[in-house]
Amino acid sequence: MKKTRIIIVEDNNIIALDLKHSLEKIGYEIVDVVTSGEEAIAQTSELKPDLVIMDIRLRGNIDGIEVARSIHTKECLPILFVSAYGDEETIQRAEKCADKIGYIVKPYNNDQLFSSIEKLLV
Repeated sequence: MKKTRIIIVEDNNIIALDLKHSLEKIGYEIVDVVTSGEEAIAQTSELKPDLVIMDIRLRGNIDGIEVARSIHTKECLPILFVSAYGDEETIQRAEKCADKIGYIVKPYNNDQLFSSIEKLLV
């Protein structure tokens, strides 16, 4: 069975590494970990993952919602936001940027993470 390929877009290196290790432990393939929106757009286009897991706040000039909108327009990939921003306005903005969107508010537990990923991949 082919492993699900994921790009992680997270500006906090500790969170990114923790997320990477958690996902690899249960069998996902992490094809890249990037910190900025610009990197995310470039790497998603080049590596063609099955899913992008992304924070709202990123390094660079664009936020995760704008990045997701760009990725969805070019690649039509599912996006799972993992963010500390849980306010209604941010969540609504995120939900409007693509067809297949998930949203988890930090701190999260691995069960939430894994079930959200599986729902997006169906």
